[in-house]
Amino acid sequence: MFCIAYVLEIILFLRLCVSTLFWELVYMVCRNRPRKDIKDSHILITGTSQGLGKLLAKKLASNGNTLHLVDINTTLNEENIKELTSDECKVFTYHCDIGKLDSILALKENVFKNCNKVDYLFNNAGVIVGKLFPETSLKEMNLVMSVDAIGVMNMTQIFLPEMMEHGGHLIFVSSIAGCVGAPFMTTYTAAKHAVTGFSRSLLFDLDYMGVDHVKVTTVFPHFTNTGMFSGASVKMPMLFPMLEPDYVAEQIVIATREERNELILPRVTNYVVVYVYLMECRVFRAYCKLLGNDLMKTFRQTRDVTIQGAIQNGA
Repeated sequence: MFCIAYVLEIILFLRLCVSTLFWELVYMVCRNRPRKDIKDSHILITGTSQGLGKLLAKKLASNGNTLHLVDINTTLNEENIKELTSDECKVFTYHCDIGKLDSILALKENVFKNCNKVDYLFNNAGVIVGKLFPETSLKEMNLVMSVDAIGVMNMTQIFLPEMMEHGGHLIFVSSIAGCVGAPFMTTYTAAKHAVTGFSRSLLFDLDYMGVDHVKVTTVFPHFTNTGMFSGASVKMPMLFPMLEPDYVAEQIVIATREERNELILPRVTNYVVVYVYLMECRVFRAYCKLLGNDLMKTFRQTRDVTIQGAIQNGA
């Protein structure tokens, strides 16, 4: 019986491979993937006071959606109510420190005063400290990990139960740093690797439980032209440009509508990531340095890292 079951499992696996390859070729030729409409939905976005989070909110502020915008910077975040509220969109804003569990628990209580479910959760808020690891303080290291990694997991764990009941979509704004390493951002890279492992393992959990009504999308942008990476310099802009925030926000929305599991931006970066496991470690580090992964050496810390919500996740 075991042999028969295993053979059937192999056949199903091969069928999935062939089917996926066929449809990927069709999408590549036709340049048109099926896209769902995001309408009449309750959408929660973290890190919305400025940058990428605010752009995501603008792109989703229509079609009868209700936006639940979360940030630690209450003053800037509340300006979104005036800017985004319309006949097609209702907006609520909330104060939350993503790095603190009690604050997230209070957030859920406040959100569910205004709705009975969250259809889309965009985990976007983040913080970076652009220093070599020996120069990074314990306080800075723990801040980055608590916001960029533990905070993301806490947000997901707290809002997932209702999604398991009603359906929903989890979106993680990770970074290309979540696939490879780079100097001057070891803590940030560690946190983004944690998000990568978490989102991928979560898909395994959902598969194992037979849950197909909760979708997971993780986006890995290259460095994005927000204040988060002020002063960072790109070595090969023709190949790996500093991405514009509006483009990244649009691609995140598209990936969500297409229910993609993962998307790397720009797509040429896929050819860097694939060599992580094909090159010897020392050779891969030299390869990344050749391509310019030390772009944070000219970074200037222009945002107060104690104000987590004011620092948006862009790469």
